[in-house]
Amino acid sequence: MQEDLKLEGIKYNMVVMIFFIPYGLLEVPSNIVLKMVRPSLWISFLIVSWGIVMSLMSIVQNYGGLLTARFFLGVAEVSTIRTPPKSIHLRKPACILTNPVGGHVSRAVIYSDNVVLAL
Repeated sequence: MQEDLKLEGIKYNMVVMIFFIPYGLLEVPSNIVLKMVRPSLWISFLIVSWGIVMSLMSIVQNYGGLLTARFFLGVAEVSTIRTPPKSIHLRKPACILTNPVGGHVSRAVIYSDNVVLAL
C-alpha cells in the first residue's frame, strides 16, 4: 500500500489519524440517535455502512481517495461498541490503550523471522 499510493512520512500518519476525527466527534450524536431509534435499526445501518466503505476502499487509487475512505470509515464505525454507563470509566481508557500495544505486538509478529514468541 505504501508503494502503490506513495505514502511516506506525514502522509501515512495523516491516513491513520483522519479515522479518529469523525469517530471522536460523532460518538455522542450517534449515541443520541441510538436512544431515539431502535438499536437493531441503527446498529444494522452502521454495520452495512461499514461494509460499503470497506468494499469501496478496495478501489482507492490515490492519497486523497484513501483519506476520504478512512474518514468515512470513522463515520461508519461510530457507536458500533456500546459501553454501559457504569463501566465507561474503565472501558474507554482500556480501548484507547490497547491500540498502541496491538501495534507493537503486530510489528513483533511481522518482523519476528520465525522466532517463537513465548507469551
